[in-house]
Amino acid sequence: MPLSLKLPRRNPDAPRPTFRERYAALKGSAAKVIGKPARFTPPKPTGAGTPSKALAAALAAHEMAYGYALYTEAYGLPDVAERRQAEEEAFRALLHMPLHSDTDRAAYAAAVISRQMHSLGDASATERDHPMAVAFRNLSFGEHAREPEEMRHVGRPVEPKTAADPILAAIEEHQAAFAAWAPLLDIWNDAIMGTPEYDAAEVAAEGPRERERAAFNALLSTRPTTAVGLRALAAYLPEAMRQSSPDTDAEALAVLDAFRDAALSVPQTDDGRSKSAKATPARVDTYDHETGLVTYADAAGAISTRPAAEWIAFMAMRLHHIARSERTRRFNAECKGLDGAACAELEARLTRDLRIDALHALMFRSDQIFAEAQSERNGHTGAGTSAEKVDLKPLTVLQLVNLHEAYQAARHLWEGVVARPYSVAFRDPRGCVHASPVGHLADFEETRAALVGERIISEITNRSPQNERERDYILSLRIRHEIDCEDRIRDADMMREISQAWGA
Repeated sequence: MPLSLKLPRRNPDAPRPTFRERYAALKGSAAKVIGKPARFTPPKPTGAGTPSKALAAALAAHEMAYGYALYTEAYGLPDVAERRQAEEEAFRALLHMPLHSDTDRAAYAAAVISRQMHSLGDASATERDHPMAVAFRNLSFGEHAREPEEMRHVGRPVEPKTAADPILAAIEEHQAAFAAWAPLLDIWNDAIMGTPEYDAAEVAAEGPRERERAAFNALLSTRPTTAVGLRALAAYLPEAMRQSSPDTDAEALAVLDAFRDAALSVPQTDDGRSKSAKATPARVDTYDHETGLVTYADAAGAISTRPAAEWIAFMAMRLHHIARSERTRRFNAECKGLDGAACAELEARLTRDLRIDALHALMFRSDQIFAEAQSERNGHTGAGTSAEKVDLKPLTVLQLVNLHEAYQAARHLWEGVVARPYSVAFRDPRGCVHASPVGHLADFEETRAALVGERIISEITNRSPQNERERDYILSLRIRHEIDCEDRIRDADMMREISQAWGA
C-alpha cells in the first residue's frame, strides 16, 4: 500500500501570518525540539517612543521660556521680571498637564526634576502647591488638575492676617485729593489776576487745595510698616513733591525726614512682610572663618548658610547654565554654512573658551579639583619635587626634631628675603607683585623648607616611640606644630595623648 503525505489544510479565511510571526513560531518550535524555552519578549509600553503631542508642546514652550529668562538674567536685560513670570507660567502649565503613557511620565519627571533640583536647588516640597508635591500627585495618582485655592491650605497652620500698610491708604488719599484739585489749579493759573474769573477760580479751588494739603501732610507723618509700603513711598513721594510744590523749606525738609524715618523703621525683606526692628538683616555671600560656612541667596531668593564647598558648587552650577546658554547662542550665530566637521570644531572651541568642562567638574568634583590645584600650587616651581627627594626614613626621632628646627629657621630666613625690595621686580597697575630672579629663588627655597618641615611632621607622627624620651620629643614637636597652625590645640586625640603621657 503506497504511503501518502498529507499536509493540514489552511483555512482560506484566516489572516495570512507575517514573516515576523512565522519566524517567531519557527523559533518556538525549534526551542521545543531542542528543549530550551523561547526567550520572553516583554510587550512594548503603551505610547513608548515619544511623548504625546500636547506634552511635547508644553515641554518645548517651557524650554523656550526658560531659555529667554536665563538669557535676560545673565545679561541683565530690563525685562528680566517679565521673562521670569513667563517662565513660571509656562512651567505651571507643564506641571498640570495630563499624562497618558510611561513616556509622558518619564519626560515629565525629567523636566520637573531638572528645573526644581538642578536649576533652582529647591527639591523639598513644603506645601501642597509646591511643584514637587504637584508632580508627585500627577505621577502617582494622575491628579493633574490645579487644586482650588481653598484646598491648597489644607494641613497648613493658619497664618495670621497682617494689617495693610497704612502708607498705601495715605498714598491713595493724596492721589485722589490731587486729582480733584489739579483741574481747578489749571483754571486758576490760566485766569488773569484781578478778573472775576480769577476770583471765582480761587474760591472754587480753595476747598480741594485744603484737602490736598491735609492729605500731603498726612502722607509725610505716616510711617510704612512693610518693605512694600517703603518702596511705594519712595516711588510716589518725589513726583508728589514736584506736583504739589511745597510752600516752605520746612515742608521740603519734612519729606527728607519721612524718607529717613521710613528707611530706618522698616527692615528690607524680599516678600514684603515686616520683621522686628531689632532684627539684623543677613549679609549675603559672606564667609564665616570660625565655622567655615557661607551665607548666600539661592536661585529662589532664600537665604541659606551652608559649607563653602556647597556654595562653590551652587555658584558653579549657575555659571555652568549661563555658559551653556552663551555657547548655544554663539554656536547658532556662527554655524551657518559650516559642514559637520567645522560645526564640531566650533562647538569644541566654544566649550573650551567658556570653560564649560571646568565648571562641570567644579560642580560635582570640587574636592578633587582643589586637591589638584593645591598640589600644582606647591609644586609649580619644582619645590615640591625637590622636597620629596629628602630621605627621612634613616633618621632617628631626635634627628628629625633637630632637622625640623633647622628647616623652620631656614624657612623664616628665606621668608624675610622674599619681603626685601630687591626681591620685587615691579608692580603692575592691578597691584600684583612680580618677583625678580632673587625673589623667585627665595620663594623656591622658602616653599621647599616649608614642605620638608611638613614631611618631617608627617614622618614623626607615624613613628612609634621606643621610650618615654622619644614620646616626649614627638609629642612636643606635634604640639608646637598644632599651635603654629591653629593658634591652639584643636585636635581632641592630641589632647587625650597629652593627658595620658603627662597627666595634664
